[in-house]
Amino acid sequence: MEPVYLDNSATTRVTERAADKAREAMTAVWGNPSSVHHMGREAEAWLNEARGRLIRALGVKNPRAGRLIFTGSGTEADNLAIFGVLSALRRKPESRRRIIATDSEHPAVKRPFEAAAENGFDVVFLSTRGGVVDPGELSEALTPDTVLLSVMRVNNETGAVYDTPSLFRLAKERCPGLVTHCDAVQGFGKLDCDPVRMKADLLTVSGHKIGA
Repeated sequence: MEPVYLDNSATTRVTERAADKAREAMTAVWGNPSSVHHMGREAEAWLNEARGRLIRALGVKNPRAGRLIFTGSGTEADNLAIFGVLSALRRKPESRRRIIATDSEHPAVKRPFEAAAENGFDVVFLSTRGGVVDPGELSEALTPDTVLLSVMRVNNETGAVYDTPSLFRLAKERCPGLVTHCDAVQGFGKLDCDPVRMKADLLTVSGHKIGA
């Protein structure tokens, strides 16, 4: 008997179309996209087409070059976003900065924040009791030295949908220089994840949730 799979929120089967395209890329268009020869230029064209399709799927208009970065997984993308911001902050003279996330973030986000706490950052985890982030709690947590806020779009275990756009707008109003990050891995393809409309400076998605 063929098994019944009911865990698509964790990961999805690769679609036949995506599998065929990947095989074609690996066996027919396998040149280095940075090379100047014919095969390299063909691979670069495929890569640019993939970037354009993903950007359009996110709803971004007039994207600037270099704004979309491919990584090996959602975890790698979250880590790159968070550690990238924290690395930049270490170059500044102030040694202590506040960063905020929710208490139900995926480990790919929560563990970097815990590591940041061990390295001198002032870390605040907002309550998500009942599947809701209280704007009042966020408002109280925001201080002039707050530099990073990370709130996921959809919780990967409970399915709770957080009002990330409103929370990011509030944070930007209170702390204009603050960097916002959204782990949208669970929400991409299901909810609006346009980083511009969400006021998200950094947003991570992953293909394995949508048959890629």
